[in-house]
Amino acid sequence: MKKVVAALLAPLALASTYDEWDLPDYCMATDTMDKVAIPPLTSNRPMELVQAQVIARHGARAPYSRVFCWETAPSPALVDGLFPYDVTDDSDTEHMLTWMTADGATDYIDHKSDNSCPALPFVRANSPLQATPEWAALSRDVAPLQAEFERVVNGTFSWDTCLECLMIARCNDLALPPGMTQELFDGLIQHVQARKKLVLTFQGGRYAKVDMHHMWADVLQRIDKSIADPQHAPRLSITIGNKHSLKQLAL
Repeated sequence: MKKVVAALLAPLALASTYDEWDLPDYCMATDTMDKVAIPPLTSNRPMELVQAQVIARHGARAPYSRVFCWETAPSPALVDGLFPYDVTDDSDTEHMLTWMTADGATDYIDHKSDNSCPALPFVRANSPLQATPEWAALSRDVAPLQAEFERVVNGTFSWDTCLECLMIARCNDLALPPGMTQELFDGLIQHVQARKKLVLTFQGGRYAKVDMHHMWADVLQRIDKSIADPQHAPRLSITIGNKHSLKQLAL
């Protein structure tokens, strides 16, 4: 009987973790997809659509590498431990966690080492961003927030994986570490976004432009093929990008 009661209480406790919390746009809930719908193309000139290239940003996903999030939930545990998959039971598909992983043969950036582009480590190492007043102010203002979160996660913390660890839990209704509040969660996410914005726009977006050059070269090559031989060129291409690649298209 105790096991049955515990099993019933567990989902209730998990659900109450996010009571009254707004779901972040990053999670891209399926019932909000209309907000980002691509408008139809209109023109007064007679035209023929010969090629469409879609570049989309990935949404919430599993961590791209074996990162350690917090003491009770390293990244593999977020998936394997909290959401074990039983191949004999497909009745609860709403709570399945979809893995979204990169294909090594077509991935543009090796996130762990940047080996796919030798210029990236050079750009990163020689960037004076961290010496700017903007970066210093950002680091100073977030110091109390970082200290509070480090107490929550027992010192296990990295700004490089903060967004992933928090969002993979939040977007999939997994429990955050005890002591996490909505105010702390929102503050951390806002800081990560501000931090990333500085990186992506610094020096005219130099790092991001170098980061995306392989992808953009492929886009232009497909356009050239369509102009040269529209009958045999690719008609549709879908590329999944990230902040680095898409930000420069919007600037």
